[in-house]
Amino acid sequence: MYRIYRASIMFKKICFILLSFCVTINAQKDSIIDSTKTEIQLTGFIAPAALIAIGMYGLHNEPFKKWDVDLNNSLSKEGQQTSIDDYIYLVPGIAVYGLDLMGVEPKNNVLDRSLQLGASLGLMYVGVKTMKRTIGRKRPDGLGNSAFPSGHTAFAFVLAEFAHQELGHISYWYSIGAYSIATTTAYLRLYNNKHWFTDVIAGAGIGMFLTKLVYYAYPKLKNLIFKPSIDNESVRFSFSPQLVENKIGAGFNLTF
Repeated sequence: MYRIYRASIMFKKICFILLSFCVTINAQKDSIIDSTKTEIQLTGFIAPAALIAIGMYGLHNEPFKKWDVDLNNSLSKEGQQTSIDDYIYLVPGIAVYGLDLMGVEPKNNVLDRSLQLGASLGLMYVGVKTMKRTIGRKRPDGLGNSAFPSGHTAFAFVLAEFAHQELGHISYWYSIGAYSIATTTAYLRLYNNKHWFTDVIAGAGIGMFLTKLVYYAYPKLKNLIFKPSIDNESVRFSFSPQLVENKIGAGFNLTF
């Protein structure tokens, strides 16, 4: 019972740390996209860069390593683990397209936002895979040496930042909801004994940073790579969730 109580307290601390960096700072006036502008402010990169730095620093700092172990031990491993963290992180991304169909118009048209999402996910995948292979950190459960950074968390925060960029100008609650789901995913990676806390901290930072980078660079590169204008009426987009060998995925088809 005491372990469950400690896990509950620790969960609140984790949520506070992540949401403080990823929602409050991220949603300040100087980092939210103004619907009348085409760029995000450079100050928006401070929070994700700090998270990445904390995660990297924790790899080699003994007090951080001890805190990682203490936090891991404080979470109850006696209860039944869950696989919901393999699915819920997709919700913010699906919501952006679903809300569009229901009349809630995102900031970008379907082509632009899909290209930016695809670029963000691509950069995240390459970056995370490269770091996992290079660093080779052992997982808490001992199954594999690919703990750092957390890929699930990075994916979750790419989609959370994507939802924030597309819907945050409409209502702050879209951003809170998206980041809450991403934070829950991060916590469940800890609860399921798959990652250390510094793994998920770094993953969160990577996901946010790369998505912000794409949204910052895309307007500048768009006119250099693509035609100045594309008829929105000619754009067709389809999305289909996929489940292959117990692994979740998604298929996208974009025609223009």
